Amino acid sequence: MGLKIITPVATEVVSLDEVKSHCRIIGSSEDIYLSGLIKRARGYVEQRTGAAIGEQTLQQLLDAFPVNELGRSAGIRLERPPLRTVTWVKYLDADGVEQTLDSSSYYVDEAQLRAWICPASSTTDWPETMDAVNAVRVEYVAGHTQASFDQEPAKQFLLMLVGALYENRELFVTGGGAEVELKFVHRLLDRLDVPRFG
Repeated sequence: MGLKIITPVATEVVSLDEVKSHCRIIGSSEDIYLSGLIKRARGYVEQRTGAAIGEQTLQQLLDAFPVNELGRSAGIRLERPPLRTVTWVKYLDADGVEQTLDSSSYYVDEAQLRAWICPASSTTDWPETMDAVNAVRVEYVAGHTQASFDQEPAKQFLLMLVGALYENRELFVTGGGAEVELKFVHRLLDRLDVPRFG
């Protein structure tokens, strides 16, 4: 299984103005540098939590439709929540011809943090696919918007991370002061953490 970014984040969930206010920066001479820090800090939060921070179009690739331990069709669990919408499900049929699954043949279960695409009750089984790598592809939009991220404690973490990167531009801090780490800060990401198993 693989995951590709088709359309990256266009609008960051934390704005340049918010970061400048947090860092007490006046003027625009470092706007380009700060914008890069915002992007990299968001990438860190995504890697650390498994969530999509900022709306993006993703494509999940599977070698076949999943089956459970009884050999029956099982759901496709989508990576990088929160899910916004499923664009399409495509697959290579037994003859190697690409097909688009009719949206009436599956439903999206969003009751859990990671959404599932499940065969509709009228379908019960996924179609047969060619025995090939990445025979099944799901394209979908996922990620927090600025409005939804405003409600997350992780927003404060992201601001603090950008501030720390701005103030400490080298790998090691030198000087007479003792290094102080706010141990509780990573707990601000807890609500975004995506379970890796189960």
